[in-house]
Amino acid sequence: MGGRTLRSLIIGLLVSGLLAACTPPNEAPSQRLSTQSAQAAKEIVSRVPMNASRIGAEGRQINAEGSIATYNGAPRNFIACVAPPNTDVGDLSLDTRTTVVATGADVISTTIYVVTMARPGATNASITFSNSGRSRFSNGMACQATSKLEATLVGT
Repeated sequence: MGGRTLRSLIIGLLVSGLLAACTPPNEAPSQRLSTQSAQAAKEIVSRVPMNASRIGAEGRQINAEGSIATYNGAPRNFIACVAPPNTDVGDLSLDTRTTVVATGADVISTTIYVVTMARPGATNASITFSNSGRSRFSNGMACQATSKLEATLVGT
Protein backbone atom coordinates (compact mmCIF):
# COMPACT_ATOMS: atom_id res chain seq x y z
CA MET A 1 0.00 0.00 0.00
CA GLY A 2 1.45 3.38 -0.97
CA GLY A 3 2.18 6.09 1.59
CA ARG A 4 -0.56 8.41 0.30
CA THR A 5 -3.12 5.57 0.30
CA LEU A 6 -2.12 4.47 3.81
CA ARG A 7 -2.33 8.08 5.04
CA SER A 8 -5.81 8.46 3.53
CA LEU A 9 -6.91 5.22 5.14
CA ILE A 10 -5.59 6.28 8.55
CA ILE A 11 -7.23 9.69 8.36
CA GLY A 12 -10.49 8.12 7.23
CA LEU A 13 -10.47 5.69 10.13
CA LEU A 14 -9.65 8.40 12.63
CA VAL A 15 -12.30 10.74 11.36
CA SER A 16 -14.93 8.05 11.59
CA GLY A 17 -13.78 7.13 15.08
CA LEU A 18 -13.07 3.50 14.31
CA LEU A 19 -9.55 3.52 15.78
CA ALA A 20 -10.95 4.51 19.18
CA ALA A 21 -12.05 0.89 19.51
CA CYS A 22 -8.40 -0.21 19.19
CA THR A 23 -7.49 1.44 22.50
CA PRO A 24 -7.47 -1.13 25.30
CA PRO A 25 -10.04 -0.21 27.99
CA ASN A 26 -7.43 0.11 30.79
CA GLU A 27 -5.37 2.63 28.87
CA ALA A 28 -5.66 6.43 29.08
CA PRO A 29 -5.39 7.53 25.41
CA SER A 30 -4.27 11.13 26.01
CA GLN A 31 -1.71 13.35 27.72
CA ARG A 32 -2.61 16.44 29.71
CA LEU A 33 -0.62 19.65 30.13
CA SER A 34 -1.94 22.15 32.68
CA THR A 35 -1.43 25.86 32.03
CA GLN A 36 -2.19 29.02 34.00
CA SER A 37 -5.31 29.95 32.05
CA ALA A 38 -7.66 29.04 29.23
CA GLN A 39 -5.99 31.73 27.11
CA ALA A 40 -2.54 30.15 27.65
CA ALA A 41 -3.95 26.76 26.60
CA LYS A 42 -5.42 28.28 23.41
CA GLU A 43 -2.05 29.90 22.60
CA ILE A 44 -0.34 26.50 22.85
CA VAL A 45 -2.95 25.00 20.52
CA SER A 46 -2.44 27.84 18.02
CA ARG A 47 1.32 27.06 17.82
CA VAL A 48 0.84 23.37 16.93
CA PRO A 49 0.93 23.92 13.13
CA MET A 50 4.20 25.88 13.38
CA ASN A 51 5.74 23.29 15.72
CA ALA A 52 4.60 20.52 13.36
CA SER A 53 6.31 22.12 10.38
CA ARG A 54 9.61 22.20 12.29
CA ILE A 55 9.68 18.39 12.36
CA GLY A 56 8.41 17.84 8.83
CA ALA A 57 4.82 17.19 9.90
CA GLU A 58 1.66 18.83 8.60
CA GLY A 59 -0.45 20.77 11.07
CA ARG A 60 -3.55 22.89 10.97
CA GLN A 61 -5.63 24.71 13.51
CA ILE A 62 -9.27 23.66 13.38
CA ASN A 63 -10.58 26.38 15.72
CA ALA A 64 -9.37 28.36 18.76
CA GLU A 65 -9.49 25.21 20.90
CA GLY A 66 -8.16 22.54 18.53
CA SER A 67 -5.34 21.63 16.16
CA ILE A 68 -4.43 18.48 14.26
CA ALA A 69 -0.97 17.33 13.15
CA THR A 70 0.04 14.38 10.97
CA TYR A 71 3.56 13.01 10.70
CA ASN A 72 4.70 10.52 8.09
CA GLY A 73 8.31 9.41 7.95
CA ALA A 74 11.15 7.91 9.91
CA PRO A 75 10.34 6.98 13.52
CA ARG A 76 13.12 9.27 14.84
CA ASN A 77 12.83 9.46 18.63
CA PHE A 78 9.02 9.45 18.61
CA ILE A 79 8.79 5.71 19.36
CA ALA A 80 10.93 3.17 21.18
CA CYS A 81 11.03 -0.42 19.90
CA VAL A 82 12.58 -3.48 21.47
CA ALA A 83 13.10 -6.72 19.55
CA PRO A 84 14.20 -10.17 20.72
CA PRO A 85 17.85 -11.03 19.90
CA ASN A 86 18.55 -11.96 16.26
CA THR A 87 15.24 -10.54 15.06
CA ASP A 88 15.10 -9.11 11.54
CA VAL A 89 13.37 -5.78 12.06
CA GLY A 90 13.73 -4.43 8.54
CA ASP A 91 12.93 -0.78 7.86
CA LEU A 92 10.38 1.03 10.01
CA SER A 93 8.16 3.91 8.95
CA LEU A 94 5.81 5.92 11.14
CA ASP A 95 2.44 7.52 10.45
CA THR A 96 0.74 9.52 13.21
CA ARG A 97 -2.25 11.74 13.78
CA THR A 98 -2.30 13.97 16.84
CA THR A 99 -5.21 16.06 18.05
CA VAL A 100 -4.40 18.84 20.50
CA VAL A 101 -7.35 20.40 22.31
CA ALA A 102 -7.60 23.24 24.83
CA THR A 103 -10.09 22.35 27.55
CA GLY A 104 -10.19 25.20 30.03
CA ALA A 105 -6.61 25.68 31.25
CA ASP A 106 -5.59 22.17 30.12
CA VAL A 107 -4.11 21.07 26.81
CA ILE A 108 -4.95 17.47 25.91
CA SER A 109 -2.95 15.61 23.24
CA THR A 110 -4.11 12.33 21.74
CA THR A 111 -2.03 10.49 19.14
CA ILE A 112 -2.62 7.36 17.10
CA TYR A 113 0.63 5.72 15.92
CA VAL A 114 0.89 3.33 12.97
CA VAL A 115 4.31 1.68 12.61
CA THR A 116 5.01 -0.26 9.43
CA MET A 117 7.85 -2.78 9.12
CA ALA A 118 9.18 -3.51 5.64
CA ARG A 119 11.50 -6.51 5.17
CA PRO A 120 12.90 -7.70 1.83
CA GLY A 121 11.04 -10.77 0.63
CA ALA A 122 8.34 -10.43 3.30
CA THR A 123 4.92 -8.82 3.42
CA ASN A 124 4.86 -5.45 5.16
CA ALA A 125 3.38 -5.57 8.65
CA SER A 126 1.82 -2.74 10.65
CA ILE A 127 0.88 -2.18 14.28
CA THR A 128 -1.26 0.54 15.84
CA PHE A 129 -1.24 2.06 19.33
CA SER A 130 -2.04 5.30 21.13
CA ASN A 131 0.36 7.69 22.82
CA SER A 132 0.00 5.82 26.11
CA GLY A 133 -0.06 2.31 24.64
CA ARG A 134 2.16 -0.23 22.99
CA SER A 135 1.85 -2.97 20.42
CA ARG A 136 3.85 -5.95 19.17
CA PHE A 137 4.69 -7.27 15.71
CA SER A 138 4.37 -10.99 15.04
CA ASN A 139 8.19 -11.31 15.18
CA GLY A 140 8.09 -10.21 18.83
CA MET A 141 9.29 -6.62 18.39
CA ALA A 142 7.30 -4.28 20.65
CA CYS A 143 6.95 -0.53 20.10
CA GLN A 144 5.57 2.29 22.20
CA ALA A 145 5.39 6.08 22.14
CA THR A 146 8.09 8.13 23.87
CA SER A 147 5.91 11.30 24.31
CA LYS A 148 8.52 13.30 22.37
CA LEU A 149 6.14 13.89 19.46
CA GLU A 150 3.42 15.35 21.67
CA ALA A 151 5.98 17.41 23.63
CA THR A 152 7.35 18.84 20.38
CA LEU A 153 3.92 19.69 19.03
CA VAL A 154 2.88 21.58 22.18
CA GLY A 155 6.30 23.19 22.53
CA THR A 156 7.45 21.71 25.84
